[in-house]
Amino acid sequence: MALREQYKYIPAAIGTLTLVSVVALEYLFILQLNHGVFVYTLDDPYIHLALAENIRLGHYGINLEEASAPSSSILWPFLIAPFAGFEPGPLLLNLLAALASVVVLGAVLNLSLPLAEARQRLLLHSVLAVLFIFATNLIGLVFTGMEHSLQVLLVMLIGYGLLREADSGEVKPWLLLALIAAPLVRYECLSVSLAGLGFLLLRRHWRAVLTVAPAIGLLLVAFSLFLLSLGLDPYPTSVAAKSSVVHSGGALGSVFWNLKTALFDERQGIVMAAATLPLLGYYLLAQDPVRRQLALVTLLAVALHYAVGRFNWYNRYEIYIWAFMLVVSIYLFAPGVQRIIRSQPRGLAATLVLVVALGLYASAGYVYGLYILPLASNNIYEQQYQMHKFATDFHAGPVAVNDLGYVAYKNDHYVLDLWGLGSKQAFERRTGGEDPGWMQAITREHGVDLVMIYEGWFEEVPATWIKLGELALGKRDITAARTRVAFLATRPQAVPSLHKQLQQFARSLPQGVRFHFQTHPQDSSVAARMESSLPSPK
Repeated sequence: MALREQYKYIPAAIGTLTLVSVVALEYLFILQLNHGVFVYTLDDPYIHLALAENIRLGHYGINLEEASAPSSSILWPFLIAPFAGFEPGPLLLNLLAALASVVVLGAVLNLSLPLAEARQRLLLHSVLAVLFIFATNLIGLVFTGMEHSLQVLLVMLIGYGLLREADSGEVKPWLLLALIAAPLVRYECLSVSLAGLGFLLLRRHWRAVLTVAPAIGLLLVAFSLFLLSLGLDPYPTSVAAKSSVVHSGGALGSVFWNLKTALFDERQGIVMAAATLPLLGYYLLAQDPVRRQLALVTLLAVALHYAVGRFNWYNRYEIYIWAFMLVVSIYLFAPGVQRIIRSQPRGLAATLVLVVALGLYASAGYVYGLYILPLASNNIYEQQYQMHKFATDFHAGPVAVNDLGYVAYKNDHYVLDLWGLGSKQAFERRTGGEDPGWMQAITREHGVDLVMIYEGWFEEVPATWIKLGELALGKRDITAARTRVAFLATRPQAVPSLHKQLQQFARSLPQGVRFHFQTHPQDSSVAARMESSLPSPK
């Protein structure tokens, strides 16, 4: 009996060992590619870190001169504020959240699949634990440096809490806390929290619903009032910029566009849609009313994500709803699996074959993402990290960018975000479409001589700006939005000093990364001399 009890914890231990081992390998590969420098796989976490730096100083914004709301998470910048100066801080927090998610998964499996034969349980649970880690991209999320690992942990806690209620009728206090916290980590978690509240309502837990629902509403409204008090919109600029539904004011057309994109253009959207069919069938055909209610609210949460959520962008946006859906599905379909294992001589073998086949198919895209993960980090190292280095070590003055992130982190100078995540003024001018000269005006207002942007992102680039050259990636593009970044001077008087800074910068670039100087008609000899005099990259 004691041995059988110990078996309960082995699958979670195997999952933990798998996760830690792969994370360690990925980390070492990143250091090898990046010449000993750790860099996240996306530029976005540096937005949170830059914001967190100023939160520590009592200011909410990317620049100390103005307030801004560039983070799509309410809580995450505050959570990482104590570690804002320590770049791997979010990595460690994400690793802890991922490990906690594996522990929650172990509890889900023990509740859902309590097979009588200990060795059968050990084998099936271990296989499911390892497959779940890869099928939900738990490892990849750790290296994004963003709040998605915590988001997945919270929705898994919500899922497990609902399973506990369905099994015993008891509502645990931590379930209520997770329901409240999830939307504060990412707004789209409202779909899961609303599903959880719907289930508790169907189960007549009036007090729990009347506690959680107002708490969520009050906290979200309080943050919106905080933003309004700073002269900002009631929701983060990043939410408006990245969500077609929010930006359109909830227009029906944008919802249909979201659905079309998810169902026809995104592989994981198609996989999830296929996975909802058994859930729908379960709801329509199952006899147990409590389990049917659980299936119903899960389907509603998934439908909400398809309507207003997003998929992909480096395998992160859909993971929370996918993990929630898998947790509930394991519980709902576990009795059928147990019957097959008990009644068929080769029931366990057949179950394992099916589980592995489905798991490999569902996780294929995420496993490939792990294969190219070090290269994704290297993209940010070769592009945004080098831009940051130029802005802080060589230029040391105000700059404008269209891809806010690393350039703003650990940078005491003004960073103008032309896309608008870190500047309400720029966002309104860019999306307003009423002033074709807005880029010239806004850079002049902020004393910006240097602009680093992706060509083709803006139609209104002033003809008077002088292109100095391009920073080019040295390897295959994975997470950089473009392979080249154009460097431009906003006025002729700044060209000589910028050229000198760029010449010094170009000599410092890592192997494979090049700065290609532009030959200007009025200064062709200088530009050509600078290009030809550059040594081979280090």
